[in-house]
Amino acid sequence: MSDHRGDAATLSMWLSNKTVNNMRRWIATHAVHVAVDDEQIAGVASVRSDGFILLNYVAPEARFKGASKSLLRDIELWASRRGLEWLALDSTATALRFYLSSGCTMIGPPQPASG
Repeated sequence: MSDHRGDAATLSMWLSNKTVNNMRRWIATHAVHVAVDDEQIAGVASVRSDGFILLNYVAPEARFKGASKSLLRDIELWASRRGLEWLALDSTATALRFYLSSGCTMIGPPQPASG
């Protein structure tokens, strides 16, 4: 994956907040959507009440099977029902093409991130 280039330190930093306790907290305090394929979790997305997408992850084996589109569509419907006029996120380099092809607009120049 181009985002972490196999770098253990970068992966560790990205995964540091993906804990059981944080996931429980996100489920309790944010909207969490799950994509399922053949009874297996294919992806998970989380969005704050203000429309900021905190997480939109799809398992590598589920890529290009519609899980990402399904999660984004679910988030958009959730936001629309709440009267939100926009959604925002920080995209990885890998996901940027997907978001742009899904109609998202880049509002700032790429910023260096962990790794």
